[in-house]
Amino acid sequence: MDKILQQYEFSPYPNIPLESVTFDAGALFKYCAATPFYFQSQQVRTESLRILDVGCGTGYKTLLLAAANRGATVKGIDLSPKSISIARERAAHWGREDVTFERMDVNSLGGRDEKYDYINCQDILYLLPNPAEVLKILNSVLSDGGVIRFDVHAKHVRESMLRAQSVFRMLGQMEKNPEMAEVDFVRNFMDNLDDGVSLKKNCWSVRYSENDPGAVLMNHLLQSDSGWNISDVFKVLDESGLEFLQMVNWLGWNIQALFKNQQVPALVENVLAGLDDRQQLEFFELVQPWQRLHDIWCCKQGKIAWVPLDEWPDRTWEEASVHLHPALLEPKVIELLNASVSEHRSINFKTGHDYPLDYWIDPILAKMLLDLVEGPRRYRSYLEGDYADFIHFSAMAAGNRDEVEKWLRMILIRLSDPLYIFIVPGAAPVRSP
Repeated sequence: MDKILQQYEFSPYPNIPLESVTFDAGALFKYCAATPFYFQSQQVRTESLRILDVGCGTGYKTLLLAAANRGATVKGIDLSPKSISIARERAAHWGREDVTFERMDVNSLGGRDEKYDYINCQDILYLLPNPAEVLKILNSVLSDGGVIRFDVHAKHVRESMLRAQSVFRMLGQMEKNPEMAEVDFVRNFMDNLDDGVSLKKNCWSVRYSENDPGAVLMNHLLQSDSGWNISDVFKVLDESGLEFLQMVNWLGWNIQALFKNQQVPALVENVLAGLDDRQQLEFFELVQPWQRLHDIWCCKQGKIAWVPLDEWPDRTWEEASVHLHPALLEPKVIELLNASVSEHRSINFKTGHDYPLDYWIDPILAKMLLDLVEGPRRYRSYLEGDYADFIHFSAMAAGNRDEVEKWLRMILIRLSDPLYIFIVPGAAPVRSP
């Protein structure tokens, strides 16, 4: 741990200017706790949350957590004094009095009275010798119904960088805390490798040769780094008493997308149908290792057994309510939705964060999303009053209620797939139609 601390004291992470926090919908989507809470219970939690950011570094992600979860109190902890100092400066720069920072070892959380509804633990577990013990500690301060997010380096994707670390360890560049001399050594070594050499092709690019040493320090010279398979993730969850909830980038783990025209061969589909969540993720990872990080939500009790929306009986639909995902309240998103309606054109509000916003929205869908900005509405309100005329016209089935409802449910399910909306079964406090 001493070497890790020294490295982050020399190069605090992330090395992002105080004024550079991207509060766009893509970023807010990933840091909004409403998403995993919905996955867990198929409900929308509205109370103010207590959020803990473990290994907060310079506070960039901590501010995103605060922005994505309106009304929450957010605390960031980190072992690096320099990182905590920068994090406090960042919060002051943005006027975030609801965000606090404390220098603290995660192991000292155990036995404390405070509880947190959502715990964010990014870019830390893969550096620790005892990740299961750390997760046990986080579990001990997690409230009932709470959720933990953590990530680890994916072994298949990280393999070349782990190999590079072994090379530079062999060359004596990681015996002490790497600083600029070691960064310069790595740059000289990699620049002089032949372009056809595997190590250079797979883990070197022009960005590593630029002025900021952080990219090299946090990759080629990262102390105590490790790579994880999906099986490693579930082993640690089992050891820590936590249950898998969902992948944070769940849309990217769609097995159907691995096959041409998203058609899984019948013989393969029959086998996959017998696999549980863990086995399906392991299968996907073997076929298409694709992201640097395995990014996971987990919790104490696991998620409820969902009935898929397309299998809901009429009575469940009649009592359902529809809620807008909080990230879509971001002003630029609302501006795009208004443009779609007024200019009668489809839009794609994909941002630099490409998940899950790479999704085309036509003017009808845009209007339905905009109508949720002021608050959720009951399902049956779509079929009553003035709104019924819009729905009948859009469904092109005037006078045929069965066809109209079939179309409406199809559209709502389509918006629910990327969780642009939450469809909640049963009565919930919503505005009147």
